[in-house]
This record gives sequence, C-alpha cells and structure tokens, in this order.
Amino acid sequence: MFRDSDTTMRILIPAIPTYDIFAPDIINIYIPPEAVFSNQLIVAPTQIRIEATKGLLSITGGTLVTDNAEAALQRPQFYGDERDELTIRLKLRSDSWIPQLGSPSAWEQGQALLRGLRRRADPDGRPAERDGWETVVTPALVARCNQLACTVIQRVNSEELIIRVPSVPEYDITYPEIIEIVAPRQAVLTDRAILASNVLTIRPAPGTAHLFFHFFEESSQQMALLDPALGGTPITQAEMIAASTLRRRVVETIDVVNGTDYNITVNPGRPLVLVLDIRNDTWRVSGVPLTMTEPIKNALIDGLRSEKAECTGWNAVVAARRAEMVAGITVLSQHRLSIRLPPLGGACTAPPCTTALGFQIRVPETISLTVPGVALTSAETIPTEQEGYPPNRLVLAPNSASLESREVLPLVSGQTRTGQLRYFSEQWYTFDPGAAASAAVLRVDVDFNVQQSRYGALHMQIYEDMSLSTIHYSGCAVSSGCGDGVSVGSNGRSCRCVRNDLAASPTATLVLDKGYTVFETPSLGYAPVAGGLGCQKLTRRMWLSVRCVVDVCGDQCRYSVSMTALPYTIDDGFSLTAPIAAGDWHYFRIPLGTYDILDMTFGRRGGFPPGATPEYPNYPTSSANADADAAHYPASAANRRGLTPGVNERLILTEHGIVGAAYARRSQCVSSAAVSAGSSSAYEILMEAGLRNQQQTTGLFCTDSTRTGDMFIGVFAEALVNNVTLPPRHWYVITISHERFDPSDLVSRLARPGCLAYGQWREYRILTSGTTDGTLDAQVNVPVTAIYIRRDAPPTEDLYDAVARWPLQRLAISGCEVDQPTVWYVAVTLERQWLADGRSPPLQQRRFQLTANLRQSNVSLMQMALGTRVSIPHNYLCCGVYRDFVVPELTRSLALRVEITVHEGSLSAIYLKHQTCARSPDDIGADESCIGRCQMQWLTTYDPFTLAPAYATAASVTVPMGIASADMRAAGGWYISIGSAFDGRVANFSLIAELVEAPVVDRFVPLDEDGAAAARCGRFCVVLDEDVTPIIDEDEDVIFGIGRSSSAPRRGSGSACELLPVALALTAAIIVAWSGGVAAA
Repeated sequence: MFRDSDTTMRILIPAIPTYDIFAPDIINIYIPPEAVFSNQLIVAPTQIRIEATKGLLSITGGTLVTDNAEAALQRPQFYGDERDELTIRLKLRSDSWIPQLGSPSAWEQGQALLRGLRRRADPDGRPAERDGWETVVTPALVARCNQLACTVIQRVNSEELIIRVPSVPEYDITYPEIIEIVAPRQAVLTDRAILASNVLTIRPAPGTAHLFFHFFEESSQQMALLDPALGGTPITQAEMIAASTLRRRVVETIDVVNGTDYNITVNPGRPLVLVLDIRNDTWRVSGVPLTMTEPIKNALIDGLRSEKAECTGWNAVVAARRAEMVAGITVLSQHRLSIRLPPLGGACTAPPCTTALGFQIRVPETISLTVPGVALTSAETIPTEQEGYPPNRLVLAPNSASLESREVLPLVSGQTRTGQLRYFSEQWYTFDPGAAASAAVLRVDVDFNVQQSRYGALHMQIYEDMSLSTIHYSGCAVSSGCGDGVSVGSNGRSCRCVRNDLAASPTATLVLDKGYTVFETPSLGYAPVAGGLGCQKLTRRMWLSVRCVVDVCGDQCRYSVSMTALPYTIDDGFSLTAPIAAGDWHYFRIPLGTYDILDMTFGRRGGFPPGATPEYPNYPTSSANADADAAHYPASAANRRGLTPGVNERLILTEHGIVGAAYARRSQCVSSAAVSAGSSSAYEILMEAGLRNQQQTTGLFCTDSTRTGDMFIGVFAEALVNNVTLPPRHWYVITISHERFDPSDLVSRLARPGCLAYGQWREYRILTSGTTDGTLDAQVNVPVTAIYIRRDAPPTEDLYDAVARWPLQRLAISGCEVDQPTVWYVAVTLERQWLADGRSPPLQQRRFQLTANLRQSNVSLMQMALGTRVSIPHNYLCCGVYRDFVVPELTRSLALRVEITVHEGSLSAIYLKHQTCARSPDDIGADESCIGRCQMQWLTTYDPFTLAPAYATAASVTVPMGIASADMRAAGGWYISIGSAFDGRVANFSLIAELVEAPVVDRFVPLDEDGAAAARCGRFCVVLDEDVTPIIDEDEDVIFGIGRSSSAPRRGSGSACELLPVALALTAAIIVAWSGGVAAA
C-alpha cells in the first residue's frame, strides 16, 4: 500500500495461486473513518468485478449424436420409451450449471440455453432451409420449457446436462446442418457465455444413385443385362477399346400371351455412354447452362473403381486417361449427368495423356460406383450398395476366357513347393494334419521382382473339409471351365473346380482368409484359450488356395509354400525346428507318469546373418530404450502383415531366431490372456530366448503323485519388444528328454537317477539281509535340502531314524540288529523355492543320482589266527547316527579289542557291548560310563569348568579280562557301536579289531583261603579282600565289584579311586601266582 498524495492511495495485490472462483467476485471498497481527516466512513461509488475463468463445454454423446440422420428427428416418439428419445449430452469443465436449470423456476435461463442450439453458417454460403433447425426444431424445444415445466432439460449434476429433442416430423433438409451449442451466461455460474468445442451435424436423408448405359434408357432392365452372373452379356475389352458396342444385345423381353416372347434389341455401334441419375438429392452444379467444377468431375471419376488391379486394367488406364474421362462428363440436369467413355486403346484421343496405355485384361473386372459427397448438394456420399436398389456396378470382360489348371497339389511336411501365377490365377494345395494328430504351420513367401521393384501378392484362403475327394482334382487338363472330375481325355482329367465344391459343401469351413500376402506364417490347429484343454483344436483335411492379386507387370507372382507338421503329443527324443508368426502360439502336450523327469530345451534356430537375431536384455522396458534397437529394424522394414496392392519397397528383415518364450503348465493349456496379464500362476516353467539379461532356455519338471497329468507347452513369439516391431517370422528349436524312472528297490552300488522339483520328496526302498550288508550308506551327487532314512516305513519331516541336512550329501546308518533282515526307506527332499533361494548358493530343482551302498557289518575274527588284526577302513558317520559292527561267536576265554582312528571330524564315543548294540543315553549311567557287560571310550569330552569340547582322534577299547577291572568276557556276539557327534559334525574313521587272551589266568574265583583249598585250584586261585563283593551275572560267571566300566569318564569324577583297592589286590595276586610258578619250576 502506497500513499502517492493527499488524495491518492495505491494498493498492490500480489499473485495468489490458490485463488479460485466459479462465479464473478464483486469487490466493494470502504475507507474507514480512521484513515481520513474527516473521520467519516467513505463508500466508493464503483465496484470491482473479477470474472471467473471461462469454462469449457463439449458434446459428450447422446442418441441424436449417434443417430444424426434427418429421419431420426422425423420419427415419432412414444412417451416413456427411452429407446425413442433423442438426447444430446453436454459436459462443463471449470464451470457449473446454475442449480435451478431445468426447473420451471429457471425457465428463462432454460429457453436461453435452448436458443443456444443454433445452426452454424453453411461453409458454402447456402442459406438456412425453410424447414430446417431454426425454424422447426428450436421453436419445438423452447415451447417445452416454460413456467409450468421444462421437460427437455435435465441437470444431471453441476457439470453434466441432458437435452431431450422432441419429434419434429416437418423437419426437412436437403444438405447437412451443423448445429453449434452456446451455453448463455445466465445458465452458468461464471456468468460468461461458452461455445462448445465440438458440433452436431444433422445429415439429410441419403439420396440414391442409378447407373446405366444410355442405350438402356428406354428399357426397364438396365444393367442386369450386362451382368454375367444374371445371364447377361458384359461389355468386352474390345468394346472398351472401340468405345462402342460390337454386338447385338437384348435389352428387354416382352411376354406375349399365347405367342412367342418379343425381344427388344440394340444393334452394334452404339457409343458407350454412362448415365448417372440422382434421386432425393441434386448435383452440386451452378450456372446456365449447368456446369460442374473440375475438382468435382475428378472426384466422380475417382468414384469409378475396379476391384482388380491389372497393369493394363481399368484403374491403371483411367488414371492415365483421366483428362479424356473428365472431358466426357456432361451435366444434363440437377439430377442427371452422362459420362462418355473414350476409346481405351493404345493411343490418346484427347490429350494430354500421361501415357499411351491401352486397356487389356485377362480376367473380368467389376467397376463399382461410389458417388462422392462433394458432388452432391447434401454432401452425403452414396455407396455402391443401396437398400432396395441394385448395386451400381459394371462388369467388363476379357475378349476370351483364360485357360487355368484345376490341379490340387499335395503338401507334405518339410517339403517346399514353388510356383508362379499370372494375375488372378489360382493354385490349390491340400494336406491333412489331423490324420497324424498334429497341427501345422505354413510358410508362404512371395518373391521380390527386382526389375519391377515390387512384390507380387497372394490372396490366401484355407478351408477345412473332409467330404471332398482328392481324386477329382488330380491329373487335370488345362481348361477354361469346371469339369466333372471323372472324364479323362488325351490331355488329362476333366477336373472339378474345388472352390465351387467347397462353396457347395455343407461341411466346408473357411478357417483363414488373408488378402495381399507377401510373407505369412499361419498356424493351424490351435485355439486361443483362457485355460482348460482347448488350445489344441484337431483339424482335418485342409484346402489351401493362393491367388495372385497384384499384377507384376510383364511377370508373374513367384512364390514358395511349405508346411511343417507340429504333432500335438510329443515325448522323449523329440526335436523340432519350426517357424512361428510374431504374436502366435504353438501348443504341445507330453503325457507324464507319477515319477517322470521332463527335461526341455528351448532356443533359436541359427543360420541367420549377423544382427538378424538381436537380444532384448531389459525386456520389458519403457519406450526410452526403443531408439537403441531401431538400427535392427528400420521403420521401412516393419512387420507388413496386411500389405496393400502395389508394395514397391523390399522388406529388409523378414525372419530371425525367436524372441519369445516357452511356457509349460501341467494338466491344462497355458492361458495367453493370463501370461499377458503377468499372472505368476499362468505357468510352472518358463524358458526364454532373446529376452532379459540371462537366457533361461532349459526347463526341468519332476512329477510325483501330486504332480501328475499331461504337461502342456505353449511357445509364444513376441511381436513388439521395446516399442520395436519384430520381423513377422520367428524360428525356434525345441527338444524333449523324457525319462520314466524305475520304481523298483535300490540296488547296492548302482546309481539311481532322479530329479527334484521345489517342495518335492523322492522316496526309495532297499533291503538288507543281515551282517553281510547291514550298513546303509546313501549319497547324492548334488546339493539337496535333506536325506532321510527310516526303518520299515517311509520317513517324514518328523519321523525318521536319520537325517542329513543341507549342505551334507551323504548319510550312513546301521540298525541295532545288524544280523536281521531290514527294509530301509530313503527319501531325498528339496524345500520350497523361497527357502531354497535363501541358501548360498541357492538350491535348484535339478537332476540327481542317488547311490546306496550296503556295507558289511560282520567282523569274523574267530575264523582267524589269534592275534590277527582286522582293518575296517573308510567309514563315514554324521548327524547323531550310529554305526554298528558285530563280532560273532566269541569264546569265553577271548576278549575283543578295537582301535579307532578319526581321520576327519569328530565322534562322540565307541562302545563294545555283549549281544546287542549300545546307545546313548539308554546305556549310559549317571557317572557317564557304560552300563552292564559293556566297555566304552568317550571320544568327545568336556572341560568340567568351561564345558569346552575336546576331540580325541584315536582310542583303544578292550573288553576287561579281570586283570585291572572286573572280567566282562562272555561267549557269543560282541557289538562295536560308533556314535557320531550330536553337533552335526561329520567324521571319517577307521577301525582295527582283534581278539586277545588273558596273560596269566583266564578266570578269577573270589574264594577265601578255605574255599580255595577245597577247590584245589592251586596257583590259579586269587583270594580277594573280604570287602570286594562278588556279582553273579546271567551266565553264572563271577565278576567283581562296581558293576560298570569306563576307560575314560566324560567329565571329572572319583570312580578311578574306587577301583584302586581292587587293582592293587589283583596286581599282588598276579605277582604271587607268577612267583609260585617259578619256584615250582
């Protein structure tokens, strides 16, 4: 705020971005008394008006927008039937309709809005028509919005509005009316009039056009007499060259009652003058006499087009002789004009001509007339086909019918056929993929004509039909028409026309129709699916037609066609190299059992030039990377799958190794829609080629009881990658290795192949007979999650006898009863993928080999000389499991002695026990020594204070013989049990076993002196101290004292002190006995 003088004050208002109004703001100015010397309130006589930003108005739809013909406004409307209502929907943006709009209280604003629907000035300066919008429709709208009701306006919300237009039968226009809409200021909150951004065009009732030659003017039948399909005689090539008729024609036949019909004929020599009548419309002409502008005449000539494209046919000749054609147009009235056709021979008759091109055709041409809207007052184009009237067409015929071959050639998988066709000639082929339960993919390639710098093109059609017999189309003679398929002459069979027979066959189905084919790879026998089993759609005999539809001037359409059979069901050893069109799918099925391994390889066919098979490492990606790949595919070489006539640019790159993927899923087809949507459940295996940073071109699938069913493989070729259109044909290679595994029992030392998928268990069984094979040693050659072993039943995650977990790949175990036959179950597992991916390195689903070795548990020392040492090398143990060996049939006089060496890792203990195996903790007492007739040695001990472990690498254990410990010898079998570490440590160890005998006595009998004298045992008697208590064992042998033995207590204890008196007494007895023996000697 600035005070410029005593009477002037300036107020500067800064920018306020958040200021937003939908209606004008009126600012009043008040000067408070404190601001002036008079101390009086001053009110400014003027106000400041801030206009709201003008909104936007548009026509968004409505039935009158959709059906904008004059007849729609004339049509009666039935009350309450919304289908008959004519509506216009309006939408405001950045503004709002006043709240009362559409109600009687705002009838004046409503009428203003309805008057805002007004006719825009005609672009050609034509005045408003007498019964047009402003004179008929506007009054009808305004009359229905008054103080009582306003039924023609509905305010939907603050932005949307519907205008209902009543029926106005008197509405009548001859040329289009353009209706613009203005929302008046009083109808919107901004108080500013808004012109709609688009308009509504009302079309008049279309006129009709009627084309005929002038010599039919007195006839009622007109052009039908020139249509060969209706039995008429067409205008011939010779007549077009002469520009006059050359033969007598019947133009009308009059029936004579009770007499001969009378024909009205036209003699030869009549000029070829086309007459064109317009009804319900007028030509856009002016002046006296009536004239038509040159642009309109040219548009009329352009409206006469042939469906053929011969180099010397109608379209080419008329384009070259346009000046003569335009010069032949004469306006006869506002409803009629004529076109005199010039002679279309090789010389110009009305220069300038662009070329001396003569009319010459080898197949009939049909000339269709489309009357352009620019030539009519209504500006409405009149099409060739008109309801209720014959089409405006003219047939031109060659001087004589061309000779064609009716032969249908067989297509064999892997065979390439070449051919050449004159313009519009046709060749048929046949093949039956369904007979071999297969689909098929075709390759149809048209050669590039270097001299003409253009391609020919083929119209390709494929029909499916089993009713036709191939014999009717083989060994055919060249002819101009269809034969009976039976008669045989000197030049061959009079063959039927397969196209006619297919048209007449009720079982024939057109399965493919592609016009202007230059480079196509259609696949047959598949169907797009959303799931289920319908992707393989069995097809039967196919009939392929190729017709040359682009005239290669001075040459023919040269092409090649081949077929590759794609079997539906594939299996082990299958290998296929096949083409596939960009954007297409191929589907294969593989039957799977309960324990199969399916190994698939998917990749690209090689042999293409450098750069023809690019990689797309970042697929999918944004359009920002599109330029980097543009060099591979110039815009001129984009996929041309719908070529138009006259292709004159050579395709640079048409085929390459596949850029795509193979998706596999069990029990149902891969859903293309689900894959496109990115659904992770759409497939179970993905193999890619040419995409992403790493190629994943192999796939492995392992079945089990929960993963059975046929495997469906879907191969897909990408059509667009990184905003680059790929070549139309890809080539891929797929190979299958399918193995079915032997479910029988494992055999020792024989590797059994298998495979593991995520979350799978593989279960096997192996039998042992006794001590000769009592130890099971199982090993896999690749990392797995775990190896489980259980006796007599399959293992589970909770029930097992032994388990070796990742990263271990080996597990060995002995049953306690190694001399008994045993059934062992072995399971190999792989965890779920999210867990497997967390390993380092990650575990993968893959093939593996399981080798189960059955090792001997028998140590037969009794068969050997005393003192023989038996070595048991290369033993493996882990995971808290025991290994057991048995020394059978020992005598009472011998003791077992075993030495153990730990070469790697650590073990918990070694046990020697009579008649059975030893286990911890069942056979360990409170003082951590072995209970019963058992001797042991701890191999892992712990510091009594720190509990730090100490691992022994060697030990020796002997069954006590009563020398320093109580005699534990006993006749029968002795078990050697080795306990593995319980902390998961793995051990490799070896054993040496031997039998020893007592050095002095083999039996100690605890008697007193009197008892010894009575027993007469002499020096072999030992008299023990009275404190030593004898114990009688189960064999009625006498053993001493403590009742248990341990060579090395696991933790610090006083048990060694307790044995000291016994040891000293025994030592003294031995000395006495030995001394006595010497004295006796």
